[in-house]
Amino acid sequence: MKKIFTLLFLLPTCFVFAKGRVETLGAEYYEIADAYAELKKYDKALYFYEKASADPAYKNASDYNRARMYGLQNDWAKAKKILQTLHESEPANKMILQAYAYTLIMSTSVKDVSEGKNFYKQLAEENPDDPASLLDYVRILVFTKDYETAQSVVEKAILSFPSAKERANFDELQTQIKNALNKAADKE
Repeated sequence: MKKIFTLLFLLPTCFVFAKGRVETLGAEYYEIADAYAELKKYDKALYFYEKASADPAYKNASDYNRARMYGLQNDWAKAKKILQTLHESEPANKMILQAYAYTLIMSTSVKDVSEGKNFYKQLAEENPDDPASLLDYVRILVFTKDYETAQSVVEKAILSFPSAKERANFDELQTQIKNALNKAADKE
């Protein structure tokens, strides 16, 4: 009788602990991946983010971080593919949209770059009280050498955000734009 009681008590306990272990495996893989990412061992981080993404609780975060690792390795095509899927499943997620837009900007395709710029413009328009969104948009315009549009946006931003800190950021960008436009004019 004692053996039966012990067996009946221990057997379910083993299953409970085994099940608990399985439920946290995704978390363990995710933590290992984060540690490798901090050490800048991106290939190993990718491996463990891939393992962690098998756990539904960690799928989106792992996929986002996989895209980040690919970006840090300048593999923009793989990053774009992952972020495009994430964006399609969560189109209202601003963080995913920003990351996706950035991978589009880093693409060699003119169509992708144009789409990325449009996403940054959309983010700036949807967040008119957020100077960071507008700064990001202007920086992307400068990066893509769309200086005329950047100049126009900066001039409006200076009027919209008169505080000293925000003004300094926009003034710095305005100086960069003017210098770039002057260099372009000198080459002609």
